[in-house]
Amino acid sequence: ATPEESAACGAIATLAVAAAKRSLNLLVIRKTMFGTLRITGIIFLIMAGAKGFSQVLAFTGATEAMAEGVLKLPVHPLVIMAIMQAVMIFLGCFMDTMAIILITMPTFIPAIVALGFDPIWFGAIAVVNLELGMITPPFGIVLYAMKAVAPDYAMSDIIKSVLPFMGLQIVAIGLCILFPSIALWLPGK
Repeated sequence: ATPEESAACGAIATLAVAAAKRSLNLLVIRKTMFGTLRITGIIFLIMAGAKGFSQVLAFTGATEAMAEGVLKLPVHPLVIMAIMQAVMIFLGCFMDTMAIILITMPTFIPAIVALGFDPIWFGAIAVVNLELGMITPPFGIVLYAMKAVAPDYAMSDIIKSVLPFMGLQIVAIGLCILFPSIALWLPGK
């Protein structure tokens, strides 16, 4: 199931449980609706701001200027890519992945293409990296979602539990950088 379908199934199941426990009333429905509208509005505002930011960059020619500036830097292209990935990990600790993609990709993709990298390869690595940022301590937003789901566990236990997954994602990123065909095999089919 897609994330949207899973969310709809979860919402229906929650509604059914609340009805079965006889805790479903108009006040609960109203609070739920307003909470949902508030969160959805915040997400749409972030996305609109990111889209506006990318449009301003495109209209002013800043993306092309950044790509030219990146080409003039006296460092290896992989260093520049590593810096871009570090930025995405850092932003992933605080922001939603869609907002990060809308903010960073209009500037990163022209630079990546100018450096001679495959944008699909970069995108595959960036997706794994964005997910890594969401579980990176101490501010990874998924850590706080896990704490909300399991309030009996200490945050230190939750952080310890994600460390192996962080290591696996770092290994996967490293393998994709060393062997680009790993990330490009499926899209090439």
